[in-house]
Amino acid sequence: MNVRVALLAPLLVLILATGAFAQAPPMKGMELYSWPTTRGWRFSLLPGTNRLKSQVEVTQNPLFGVKPLLAALGKLPRGTSVFWISGEVLEARWGMGGTAFKYPPRAIQLQVRTFCQTQGFDLAGLPGRKSVIFFIGDGMGLSQVTLGRLGAQSLKRTYHLDRFKSIGLASTRSGNERVTDSAAGATALAAGVKTYNKAIGLDMQKRPVETILEVAHRGGYATGLVTTTRITHATPACFVAKVEHRSKEKEIASQLTARASEQGYPQVMIGGGARYFTPAQLAALGEAGFALPKTQAELAAAKGSRVAAFLAKSHLPFAIDKGPVLPKLTAKAVELLRGQGTGFFLMVEGGRIDHACHQHDAATCLHDQLDFDAAVGWALDQAAKDPNLLVVVTADHATGSLGISELVKVEAMLKASASSTAIAGSLRGLEVGGAEWRQALVAKVKAGHGFELSEAEIARVGQRPKDGYWAGTALGHLLSRRYGIEYYDLDHQFDKLGKTYGHDGAIVAVYAFGPGAETFQGTYENTEIPKKIAAALGLPALRGAVGAGK
Repeated sequence: MNVRVALLAPLLVLILATGAFAQAPPMKGMELYSWPTTRGWRFSLLPGTNRLKSQVEVTQNPLFGVKPLLAALGKLPRGTSVFWISGEVLEARWGMGGTAFKYPPRAIQLQVRTFCQTQGFDLAGLPGRKSVIFFIGDGMGLSQVTLGRLGAQSLKRTYHLDRFKSIGLASTRSGNERVTDSAAGATALAAGVKTYNKAIGLDMQKRPVETILEVAHRGGYATGLVTTTRITHATPACFVAKVEHRSKEKEIASQLTARASEQGYPQVMIGGGARYFTPAQLAALGEAGFALPKTQAELAAAKGSRVAAFLAKSHLPFAIDKGPVLPKLTAKAVELLRGQGTGFFLMVEGGRIDHACHQHDAATCLHDQLDFDAAVGWALDQAAKDPNLLVVVTADHATGSLGISELVKVEAMLKASASSTAIAGSLRGLEVGGAEWRQALVAKVKAGHGFELSEAEIARVGQRPKDGYWAGTALGHLLSRRYGIEYYDLDHQFDKLGKTYGHDGAIVAVYAFGPGAETFQGTYENTEIPKKIAAALGLPALRGAVGAGK
């Protein structure tokens, strides 16, 4: 039967083809044709043939909607290779009176892609899918960015944030405060909605909101989270979990486990937070096919499409204490996600920039900022070779009101080898202010920073012995002043800034490279960032509150 005749007489073709699909023997190679009609899009699913022939035997049902198409695809055996025929071949075979062929709308493409992925079909022939690596420097205000730039210049190395040409500015206020916390800030970056401080994946009315990671998963993308904090911490949690308060990390771990093991996302989780996952939850992940590496060496050797690597009981160590880590974690996550043969969405958080600045520890901030920048540089190198890879970098907020004074000593900070957090932690168990405590403090600071503490500085570090957070912050504050870096007044932060423990409300930078990068230029609210990412990837718009009619 001449195929052009079939187009002119669809009813006849339908009669000839009805039921033939079910009767046809299993085919390992199928060709999916689509073309526009006055009634919408029409599809034919044919066994693989010689494309040079001008005539074919119609053995499949011509389909008028995507639901019947998915039903027909569902009858194929797993492992079938389906090729969506390109425009040139389609015109050569079908004619269409010279009408230019166009692919169906992205919504149909996404449905077919997702279905084929979940059914184990190899789908080829559509234009390449875009992917995104979304970097969030927690607490990375413009001063933190500047300090990292000074460090890179001193090291005579490229500062990769300087490589971006599309740069914007984003406001970080939350739904109920001018200064956001990380939970509300990350919810804005994940779901495009403002919410109250401490909320994880909920709006102001405490309704669950759909995130860009969830939209990507629904569209057939592989998804992943990487962080130097606990995977249950505010920023990574906001992309998957829905809880009223960020402190509920056991509940967040439970939701992450359920989403990953039962719903299939995210496929890759890398960070700390092992203490929040029960043996039963780890077993559920293992039964769902997740590899569960416990060390960086085990992670490096991990294979497969599902990996949950909880590499520390709490947060991963600061770069100043144990060396840089984020470039390797990012590269491994991308390797795993790319291996799944789809586009991917990956969020990468440099979470300990924020922690260093909460502790007023400029040297530690600098080392983690450079670690974060190196990971961004690796991603930019990938994007330079892959026209379908978008790299977006921003921050959820700034932290500490960091000020770079005219006395700044960048080279000395680069030589430092111990965080104030690690030094203070090593003194636990000793009597604060006692001789052993004083000797240990002086020795640790001398070894890690080369400074001799004065009697007044020693007394300041031990001033609030009942506050476990004080010693590390007081020490960080004193060391930073020695380095020419200023933060909030120490007592003022502890006594008056308890809502966020020292965040500041400064605007933050947004960087983009790759497809759609130009749309990130300008000044806007942080809620626009995930919407811009969705548009660049061709994903459906974020819906806001789930079930709220938005």
